[in-house]
Amino acid sequence: MQAFHPAVRAGLRVPQNNEFDPDRDANDSRISPLFYDKLHFAALSLDGNGVPHYGEFAITLREDFIAARASVFWENPVKFNEEHPAGRGKPVPYGYRATWPARTKLAMTKLHSKIEEATQDSEFADILIEKTEASSGYTDFIEVHIYGDLHPQAFQHVKADVVDDVVEKILWDRMKARLSHFEISFEELRQ
Repeated sequence: MQAFHPAVRAGLRVPQNNEFDPDRDANDSRISPLFYDKLHFAALSLDGNGVPHYGEFAITLREDFIAARASVFWENPVKFNEEHPAGRGKPVPYGYRATWPARTKLAMTKLHSKIEEATQDSEFADILIEKTEASSGYTDFIEVHIYGDLHPQAFQHVKADVVDDVVEKILWDRMKARLSHFEISFEELRQ
């Protein structure tokens, strides 16, 4: 698994001329100035589901493989930087980042207003990651920043939205074999 910045440097990914890629360096470097290009980005999740429009796969990572090198951030840096513009002498304000062990405190601070006495435990996952795209075009979630490389042994479980396409099925069958090789559990969700 290769993060955006290292994949671009290695020639494995070509930045797109879309609304996000041209500004990735600026947005990511403001949030994590000295090592943004060595981060993997994920979403904090309670149910193993990822951000709905981020792709067909949701990967749950083994906590013991990431805990010492992960932190959490309030939201997508693009959205954050739009709401808290950068400027000379304007670093990221305190209170928007937490260590992995303090992730619950950050989540409670951010989301307490969405939880009422009548809120059921089954609703918490959908509060943590919005399941519908907001009118701003951003899904609200808490972003996880993981420093360094991720070996397949860091993967615990993969959820895959399997599309009805012959080529995609062939690729998924190959991926299932690799997941099995590394003893990574997986489940197929049909679109």
